Amino acid sequence: MMKSEESESLELPTTWATLDAVKNNHVYEFDIKKYFNSDPLSALYQAEELVKRNQ
Repeated sequence: MMKSEESESLELPTTWATLDAVKNNHVYEFDIKKYFNSDPLSALYQAEELVKRNQ
């Protein structure tokens, strides 16, 4: 989930509440300013951060 500094809490769409990942608290918050771009370098940084969080 992309989150900005102004966001106070994790607000997921209602339909997501039924997903196992959400039920088991496996939702990752990413800084929207850091990952907003959809360029190859940002995608690489996102992948690297996901690996770090799953270790």
